[in-house]
Amino acid sequence: MSSSVETSLFSTARLAPGDRFSAWRDSINVVFESRLPDTLDPGHFNARVESVLLDGIMFTRCTTGAQKFDRPVSRILADGIDHYMFQLFEAGQVDIQVGRRALRGPRGAIVSFDLGDVLDSVNDDFDVLTVMVPRTRLAPRLIHPEAVQGLVVDSTQGAGRLLADFLKTLYAVGGGMEQAEAVAAGRALIELLAAAFNAVPVDLSDPPDWADQALQMQARKLIVDHLGDPDLDAHTLAGLMGLSRTRLYSLFAEAGGVMQVVRELRLKRSLTDLIAASNAHLQISQIAYRWGYRGLAQFNRAFKARFGVTPGEAREQGLRHTRQRNMLMSLPVGDRRYETWIETLA
Repeated sequence: MSSSVETSLFSTARLAPGDRFSAWRDSINVVFESRLPDTLDPGHFNARVESVLLDGIMFTRCTTGAQKFDRPVSRILADGIDHYMFQLFEAGQVDIQVGRRALRGPRGAIVSFDLGDVLDSVNDDFDVLTVMVPRTRLAPRLIHPEAVQGLVVDSTQGAGRLLADFLKTLYAVGGGMEQAEAVAAGRALIELLAAAFNAVPVDLSDPPDWADQALQMQARKLIVDHLGDPDLDAHTLAGLMGLSRTRLYSLFAEAGGVMQVVRELRLKRSLTDLIAASNAHLQISQIAYRWGYRGLAQFNRAFKARFGVTPGEAREQGLRHTRQRNMLMSLPVGDRRYETWIETLA
């Protein structure tokens, strides 16, 4: 027996004007840091996200107000989300800073983003059709899989027009698809994305270091896989990767060094565990040992230095925050399942 695709609708329309942006920011924070322009009145803000899950690909229509979106290195290393994102701008435009280049995606264009790369962008009020695809699903079909950030495709001709027409049709019918239809649509979408973006000439005047990005991703995966090992250090990681320690250090220079990344990930995973209601039965020492700390005193010192509070204080604050978040989750915004989809696309 066939089943329909999953759908999700998030909207701030039923909230009080003063609550709308905070609800949106809390929701989109799953992947982006967002803030309003200083000149914009938050009371005039609204956001609506209609989403469909198509065979491991997330397709949405997002209509919302002007804002700045950022995805810094620290965020990339912390959340591990590694998808490509493509947006057809039905209204509004985006300005993106990529290295030394300032790029613009105007109304009508299809713009690509790499969520494994730093994002520094500013949007007008916009209405976009968005596709999020796991890197592993699309990268093998791209000529330059590590040079996707900020590419702009003309949607009025060639493969860009075919892709734009397909996205508009998908929006019209996607929510009513059966799973078997969604699989076929997903495959077609992958091929159209590859055809459109492989035709875009890549500006190599300020190229990303593709080899370093690939190695950094590999190193980050190894760090996550061995985060609970108290013996994990630069020497061990370099050995696992077959690199010199000097080469490994250079990969993480912008993030403060490889061991800084290890420390930051351990502390953030510890914080996540401490404030999770499902871990209330665990002793703080158990959480410390889980993430590679040899003793409670060492953990307490590192945690207090990083977050300004003790692990016990963080746990108590986390419980209060959870209660407040549950209240926010109960606000009439539809549902927020699309956040989980972003985190778990595979």
